[in-house]
Amino acid sequence: IDIKSRFESIASQAIGLDVAVSGNVSIHLFPRLHVRLEGVTIKNAQAEIASVRDADLGLAFWPLLRQQLRIRSVILQGVDIDLVRQRDGHFNFEAESRNERTIPATNVGRVTLSKVAFRYQNQETGKEVSAKGCEFESRDVQLQEGTGREIMKRLSLTAQIDCSEMRNELFVGTNVKVTAVGHAGHFKLA
Repeated sequence: IDIKSRFESIASQAIGLDVAVSGNVSIHLFPRLHVRLEGVTIKNAQAEIASVRDADLGLAFWPLLRQQLRIRSVILQGVDIDLVRQRDGHFNFEAESRNERTIPATNVGRVTLSKVAFRYQNQETGKEVSAKGCEFESRDVQLQEGTGREIMKRLSLTAQIDCSEMRNELFVGTNVKVTAVGHAGHFKLA
């Protein structure tokens, strides 16, 4: 089984964007079943949206025997995210209509991102926000059933986000700590 190609195909279909793995892929059985991927990129037709140096996906074993994928944990390190709200109001991560496959609802027990750099640009307003040195921790990420192109509308989570620096055209903040709460694509920061 070519795990790398299989992962790229399943992940690309699930989110409706091009997912590629440039590094090694390995499966580990102990202390828990997990897949480790190196050099993951996510692209739309024009540009790279995100890259991950190391990804570790914890999987439930028994559902795999029934051809079902249940992700227990996601740990990403060395994450770069570049989000753009385009002039037409759409985001660069919103998939084109090439993917209409319905993805079942899922609940991921733990999601951790470390060493995150984030940039958000709104081409409608000309505003930009960036952050670096961020850590993200969530213990309850839920995704409702739907297609890949509506992924943000289906996402619910509560997360703690800590960034060493966050900036926009008006301010620079250091050691910024926020809690993000989102349900069905609507998010609030506190």
